[in-house]
Amino acid sequence: MIQKRLRFVYIILIMLLPYFLAAQFSYSGSLNSRYADSENNLGFNEHLLDVNVDYSASERIYQAWTQFEFSDPPELGRPVQELRKLRFEYFSDNMTAKIGDIYEFWGMGMALNQVDDQAIDFDTGVRGALFSYNNDFLKWTVLKGQTHTWKSTNLVIGFDERVPNFDTNHDLLGTNLEYTFESGMAGINVIQSKEEHDSFDRFGTVEKKNIDHTMIGAYASFYYNRASLFVEMLKKTSKETTTDYNEDGSGLYANLTVPLGDWSMLVEYKNYNFLTL
Repeated sequence: MIQKRLRFVYIILIMLLPYFLAAQFSYSGSLNSRYADSENNLGFNEHLLDVNVDYSASERIYQAWTQFEFSDPPELGRPVQELRKLRFEYFSDNMTAKIGDIYEFWGMGMALNQVDDQAIDFDTGVRGALFSYNNDFLKWTVLKGQTHTWKSTNLVIGFDERVPNFDTNHDLLGTNLEYTFESGMAGINVIQSKEEHDSFDRFGTVEKKNIDHTMIGAYASFYYNRASLFVEMLKKTSKETTTDYNEDGSGLYANLTVPLGDWSMLVEYKNYNFLTL
């Protein structure tokens, strides 16, 4: 009798398993296809396939994001026929962890503003790991990884305005600490980056350059009934040991928003003169 009951329970669980999985798993995807034919060699054939998978267990969420690219050639950039992006994420009440291709935005983006604009072949994301802890008033984030950005120069033989011909690599380590209070928030961040890239002169000579960058930033926002104010500052230092290159720079951004009935007034100040070469 007990065995029959257990067998009946197993059958019920197996029958309910698809409904249980459906309640825990969710997935989505998108396909972006672009094609153009041209008689002057400006045609392109590129396709981006995104697949997202989410799994929820109690108060924990697991996510996976993949992007495949099939382009030969793309409108801008180098031909790709592979898995282009991959990221795994974990979320709980107080913790966030990410591994893979990461895009972050700190403050108003003066110190860190990572984007992937495939239309113009501009990608500043980091491939690495991120850890973040947050509670009701504090958020601490640590980011470590490498970024690989393609660029173009006419100093190299075979220059093509549609296809980049050299790249820069950054080994990046950064942290951001943000505090939230009743009428606003304040944050500080530090980023260190070791840059490696090829350097070209007017004769096309190639040299390897290694530049160390250090950025220290701070930002704050204040909200009031009649106005809101945001201010962000950044101090940057760049050094290259083989040429005694040593430059300092700074940046400042501020905006003031004042609501006026059905209208609002916005005043901005921008000074992005980080380095004067």
